[in-house]
Amino acid sequence: MAANAVERLAALVDQAIRARPAASLNQIALYAGVDAGYLSRIRRGRLKSPPSPEILARLAPHLNIPYEVLLEAAGYLTPETQSEDRILFNRARRELSDEEYADILRYVRERLELAELRRRHGRE
Repeated sequence: MAANAVERLAALVDQAIRARPAASLNQIALYAGVDAGYLSRIRRGRLKSPPSPEILARLAPHLNIPYEVLLEAAGYLTPETQSEDRILFNRARRELSDEEYADILRYVRERLELAELRRRHGRE
């Protein structure tokens, strides 16, 4: 599955970069805060697994691709998990205090950052 996800994501990112002739790959990488070489490997499908959701979140606005579209292409979201996750987060947003909800988001961000560090140091 990872190979297909990497290929789907590569095609999507390549198309987005080609659609922005005024912005070079290096500029997009700089604005997104990712290494230009890493973005190039994403674009060419030269990764063993898709980039982390955190990296995709940073790239999305600079590629003019909705974050959810990148997550789907990378294999992180399926229609089933997407709706289940949205339901869960929407319920948490409604039923928890602002502080409790912020704690959950902080925890998720921290876990994603740790996963990204492990991915970078273990697989690249």
